[in-house]
Amino acid sequence: MYSPIVIAHWLPSNHAAPASDTRYLVRINDDLPTNIAAMVLEVADGPNAVSLLPSWADRGGLSDGESTTSTQLAASHGSPTEP
Repeated sequence: MYSPIVIAHWLPSNHAAPASDTRYLVRINDDLPTNIAAMVLEVADGPNAVSLLPSWADRGGLSDGESTTSTQLAASHGSPTEP
C-alpha cells in the first residue's frame, strides 16, 4: 500500500474508476528532473499512472488526467531514452 502522499501526487481526486493494465492516467509534472521526461507508476489494484514533463505532454498532445495506453505513449514519443 502506498502512502496517501504518493496517491495524492499520482492520482487526481476525481479519478474514480481504475484503469486497465494497458492504460495509464496522465499526470503533468513540471517538477520532474530535467534529465527525466517521464516516470511510470504501476499499481497492482488500481490505475497505472505516467508522470510527464509539460514539454513531453505537449509533444504527445496529452493533458493532465487523461487516460492513454503504453502503445499511444510509445507512438507519440518513441523510445523513453530519446531526448
